[in-house]
Amino acid sequence: MESPANHTEIVQSPDDEYRIWKKNAPFFYDTLFTHALIWPTLTVEWLPKRISLAMNKDFTIQKLLIGTHTSENEPNFLETLSLQFPTKTHCAPVDMENMAKKAERITLDQQIPHMSGEVNKARHMPQSHNLIATKTVSGDVHLWDLFRHPTRPESSKPEGLGPNLVLRGHEKEGYGLSWNPNSAGLLGSGADDGKVIVWDVNGDCSQGKPEFQPIWQIQTDDVIEDVCWSQIHENSIISVGDDKALRVWDVRSNEACLKIADSHGQEVMCLDCSPFDEHLVITGGMDGQVRLWDIRSTQAPVLSYQNEGDVTQCKFSHLHPSLFASSTSERKVIVYDLTQEGTEPFFVHGGHQAKVSDFSWSQNERLTIASVSEDNILQVWQMANDLYQQ
Repeated sequence: MESPANHTEIVQSPDDEYRIWKKNAPFFYDTLFTHALIWPTLTVEWLPKRISLAMNKDFTIQKLLIGTHTSENEPNFLETLSLQFPTKTHCAPVDMENMAKKAERITLDQQIPHMSGEVNKARHMPQSHNLIATKTVSGDVHLWDLFRHPTRPESSKPEGLGPNLVLRGHEKEGYGLSWNPNSAGLLGSGADDGKVIVWDVNGDCSQGKPEFQPIWQIQTDDVIEDVCWSQIHENSIISVGDDKALRVWDVRSNEACLKIADSHGQEVMCLDCSPFDEHLVITGGMDGQVRLWDIRSTQAPVLSYQNEGDVTQCKFSHLHPSLFASSTSERKVIVYDLTQEGTEPFFVHGGHQAKVSDFSWSQNERLTIASVSEDNILQVWQMANDLYQQ
């Protein structure tokens, strides 16, 4: 009889996994930066603008949006970072030994005091990249016009100018936040109070700090973890939450037009809508699964992908129709390719050593993601182009 030890799976420690990843990284990335932030951030997003410099420069200037999550007595900030991203013709092999030097390519660009506490999430309006919405710990959503704030807090006014708009309606904090890509100014939100809310922020941001009330809201029976507007239909917003249900709402009515009661085995933490196919939605849950849904047929998911740990975020690429990614509490960002057979990952990014809080696909650079983890680390990474030729 064989010894039970022969059937024991060898489990690598997180340190061992990281060492193996670091050793192999030069073969799998075209670009890789690691940057240590002063404070952790719960949120990261690429801003769309890309600045091309003189012909002899080997990089373009791009920007990232983050928000601090400090200790109790320290002030919080909404921040933009400038990134020197290498041009394709100047990409050099990834050098893991010079990561600290390469991190100098990422610098603080703008810092705005966020006096309401840590930034749970920050997202820019697609139609006006200078307008930023932030989820606060009070439940309010704040709107900021980056053009109307100095690049650094003024010494005479360290608390800053405050938000340009305050959006009321939530009674508890939350993390669900989504701009309507088809109708400028419509902002959707979900929170721990079980509400899904929509505001119309069209108006003059120069008149002090007006308070806006919802133009549409619905009350559910449990925490709403995330919301996402359809990329195609301007009146459709989708929510997921702790009751495990996925609901499609039409903001012209007060009833869900579609409901998947048990979309996961545990709480559903995140979702995203495909920018290429109006029927495809991905969801991620505390059961460790990422599920792909065709909302025309809701009896079962099209595909289910099993992750280690809770799924913290899931997002489609806006440049590659077949790619989407998920992040986990087990320190990884995992990329999947819908053109591959089966449910094996296309790519696993193992560069983080703590829970991954958020990530964002670049809309300017192929195969490029920015990701942040709870240990203050921001990473910008571009998968090797040879891996994906579509």
